[in-house]
Amino acid sequence: MDQSSRPELPVDFYSALQESKQSLDTEFENNTNLRHHVRQLVQALKCRTDDAAAARQRMAAAIAAENILPDLSKLSMACLSKAGQQQLTKGEFQLLLCTLHLCHTCTDASPEFSAHLVGSGDALQLLKSLLAAWVQPHLEKRLEQQSVRGLKSCLSTVYNALWQGEARELCSLLALKQIGIVEAANQLFQLSDNKYIVQFSFLILVYSCSDDEAARFLQPGDSGQQQERVGRQLRQLVAGLGRACAAKHLRTEDGFSMDELLACVRRFSRRPDHRPLVLRQDCLAELQRLLQTAAERPASQIVAALEIALSLSLHPTCVDAVRRSLGSELQSLVVEGGGRLADAVRCLLESPESDSKEQPRWTTDAFSGPNEELRTSQRKARSINERQSNSQASGQKPSVLPLENGAASAYLVLSWSRQDSDAAFARWLVAKLNENWHRTIDLSTDSTAGLIDGCRAVILCVSKPYELNSLCEFEAHRAEVLEKPLVPLLCGEGYQPGSWLSPILARYSAQADLLIDFSKQRDRAKSFSTLIGRLNGQLVATWTKTAAPAVSAAAVGDFSGWSSAEVGRWLSGHQLPAQRLDYLNGRHLEFLVELKREAPEAFYRMLREDLRLDNFELVFRFTTAVKSLG
Repeated sequence: MDQSSRPELPVDFYSALQESKQSLDTEFENNTNLRHHVRQLVQALKCRTDDAAAARQRMAAAIAAENILPDLSKLSMACLSKAGQQQLTKGEFQLLLCTLHLCHTCTDASPEFSAHLVGSGDALQLLKSLLAAWVQPHLEKRLEQQSVRGLKSCLSTVYNALWQGEARELCSLLALKQIGIVEAANQLFQLSDNKYIVQFSFLILVYSCSDDEAARFLQPGDSGQQQERVGRQLRQLVAGLGRACAAKHLRTEDGFSMDELLACVRRFSRRPDHRPLVLRQDCLAELQRLLQTAAERPASQIVAALEIALSLSLHPTCVDAVRRSLGSELQSLVVEGGGRLADAVRCLLESPESDSKEQPRWTTDAFSGPNEELRTSQRKARSINERQSNSQASGQKPSVLPLENGAASAYLVLSWSRQDSDAAFARWLVAKLNENWHRTIDLSTDSTAGLIDGCRAVILCVSKPYELNSLCEFEAHRAEVLEKPLVPLLCGEGYQPGSWLSPILARYSAQADLLIDFSKQRDRAKSFSTLIGRLNGQLVATWTKTAAPAVSAAAVGDFSGWSSAEVGRWLSGHQLPAQRLDYLNGRHLEFLVELKREAPEAFYRMLREDLRLDNFELVFRFTTAVKSLG
């Protein structure tokens, strides 16, 4: 360990850590000293100072840095293999329990240690072996009390690794599922009579179940016992929120922090079928209490509470209750300005019940940060919507305006997870789209529900992080409600859409090639051509729905003096992208007519390379339109 880190750690902890390391190196067979030093580490981790949480996090980081966990796990496995679990000596069993307690405490304190544990094959193998040895005897009521304590430590370690990793993208769920944790947790949840084991088993299922597993294990179903168990655990979660909200301490008496309780409720409410269950446990009352004290709380807790409210609002039976119960609090949190989450909340409040004029007590900029590009796009969209409304009120028919004049009717919105794993692709896609569509599309990389209102289509960059992001769900749901065309791109290799995303895509289209595959770097150029083709073929008609009446072919006459606006109306009448060709005037059309007659090959090459009509249907329409001019 770097000597510079030593002053941050208690002397007794540092000494125990170093001696544990030496014992593992030199006294593998005779572990008496090792047990003593590991117990000292465990005692040090129980510190009750004012800085206890930060101290435990530093200690966990130091233990991970010394890399003693794999050797401790190997030693415990060797004891199990040599004697069998029921025949362990007292000293060997104490070492095993100390190792589990170390794992439990450190994963609770540090997301980095959670990643360290998941990355250690020896630690996972130890957990797998102990679950296999202890689950069935516990269910048959023949497991000794100390072993029950060990089983609780196993389950709490796995739960800590799941929730810590989910929040920070450090945990491999696949690695934990491979040790059989879902099957073990389900058995214990259904059949155990130990309330702590049932509680941790439920939380593990919340984080680790696939959609199919959740439908079988976490839905109340017809079984009275199952209904009671699921309902009881949800009540405990919500009651824990209430206790944490009222408590002056960082944790409840059960040892749960406000952050992890919010994370659990948020995770459970991500599945559409679970949202009414959460609502029935009076969760909105606890969220209301939390939001009323927003100024006193960390921004992370407010973000989690708002995301829960957004998730619940996506269920048709819950949205009115969310607005009614939280409308005033949500209104007071939202301020004029940027922020993806703030904009989603603002859209949620678009309801007659939500017209509170109360001054904001807290700003979402505390976690969103300023975003001038987003605000500019929103102002532009509002300006154009107002102008279109004024035109309709005066009896004029609305028209599609050129982008440089402030049109908000031709831009695309990119909806993506904002996770580091998807950021490089998002930047690449934005650059490519701007390069190929710069005349017609104002592409925002910080899409929000507000921008979706005025866009022509929404590109969904679907991946597992996208599916797990409640704001992505809100954006996709809003796009569907507003009947915006969806263009889904597959960004995660091997990913299969599930949860809320699968039904949206299924309702959108039954095509087998619905998802354009961008998951393989080497195939991106081909996939991008497919995307451009879909944008050309699928969306052009949508972009021109609000165009002014066409100039009919029969009434064309002398077109050489047409202005760009008149050419735009002529293009729209033939279902061609007037926005993209807004620079053409009558003299340009005259030249194209002559070119088609004298040099057809050059004419078609110009359509493809200069006018960017790289779709057969567009080339056909444009050629037919030019023929009508003579």
